[in-house]
Amino acid sequence: MPALSRFKCVLQTRKRTLLECMANSVVVPGSQGQMGIMRGHCPMLCEIGLGIMTAKGLSDFDYNPLEDRHFLLDGGFVRIADNNVAVIAYDVTGFDEIPMEKVDQMVEKAKNLLEGDKFTRQIRGHEIKKAEMILRLAELAKYSSAGANSSKQPGSQ
Repeated sequence: MPALSRFKCVLQTRKRTLLECMANSVVVPGSQGQMGIMRGHCPMLCEIGLGIMTAKGLSDFDYNPLEDRHFLLDGGFVRIADNNVAVIAYDVTGFDEIPMEKVDQMVEKAKNLLEGDKFTRQIRGHEIKKAEMILRLAELAKYSSAGANSSKQPGSQ
């Protein structure tokens, strides 16, 4: 994609910056549903809900290509203005920097939580939704239990 279709994208938590790059498109989990963002999007401030953020067509600031990225967000805000997207999230999960053993534990915990009885699922609604999103994030990161024994990190090629 030409450089003209890109915009600056930043993902931050209170502790650190997780992503700072140029992007062709970003999808964030708004509190009222998914929201797609491209260059020229109207200015807005929006609350983030629980869901997966996807950033595609990424490059560094010298326009060297980067891999697409996926993160599980749980709360925060997104600000769009002047072809800049700033995502400030309360809780972020991404598999890029997590050891494979920890990813295995997270996926197993999510599966166990999803197998609970109906009463438990109702009481722990937000945790259940987050567990579903962790499994979806694992799927997006091309993670599978069969490949868990390899030393390859998710997202690496």
